[in-house]
Amino acid sequence: MNNSSPPVKIYTAFAQSASPGYMTPVPQTTSTPGQFSWTIGSGPETFLAPGSGGTPPLGDSFNGLMNQMSDNLRWINAGGIFQYDATYATNIGGYMQNAIVQMASGNGFWRSTVNNNLVNPETGTPSAPATGWAVITPNTYPWSQITGAPSFVLNSAFTGANQSLVTNGYQKFPGGMIQQWCSVGLTSVSDQISTIAFPIAFPNSCFNVQVTVLDATLSGANASNQIIGGVSSFSLSSVNVLLGQNGGGARNITVMVNAIGR
Repeated sequence: MNNSSPPVKIYTAFAQSASPGYMTPVPQTTSTPGQFSWTIGSGPETFLAPGSGGTPPLGDSFNGLMNQMSDNLRWINAGGIFQYDATYATNIGGYMQNAIVQMASGNGFWRSTVNNNLVNPETGTPSAPATGWAVITPNTYPWSQITGAPSFVLNSAFTGANQSLVTNGYQKFPGGMIQQWCSVGLTSVSDQISTIAFPIAFPNSCFNVQVTVLDATLSGANASNQIIGGVSSFSLSSVNVLLGQNGGGARNITVMVNAIGR
């Protein structure tokens, strides 16, 4: 079949405007000559010539058959989905696996997870479905069933052993990136290189290290005695910080380090 050439949809049920007496609903079975039934269809008498005792198919019965069939097709054409029907389920031996019925509330759908399902899904709830049924709610679908669906990262991938939110700490991100930071107090700063260890060693690479010098005494008489800090080199586990000042005397400073790697 070619999906570019769909059939014409059914707008009205067959014989919808038939006058009274010109349409009879099709029974499950019948003994009336010429009448259709769901169990035997058109009876054997309709296959015999009238001179041989045959009876032609009744027009009202034909109208009733086509009306019921086309009415169901019209419902399907319009996108309709039936609700659970216990009588119907009993007559067909239960709903098949993956059959979908509308919730009585109209807020979603039940999907049968087994064949020959006779359990009424309305005995369950969306949060606790009845045995043999699953829930499909509007605009909510399993990501595994959607092509190109994004993957979500659980909160646990950011917390626990993947982080240490303290003064000298780190954060491991899904995908492998690691950010870490630390603060180290130093004294007697004068053109010296201080090695500062990272809170943890980077497993593979260290991409970038930045240092900030905090000098709480940089005021008053010491305002011009500035501290200069920079990165001399770094490794997976530490950074060498070059420090100097344009004035003399011992100074108490804090060096803050921010490093990114993987």
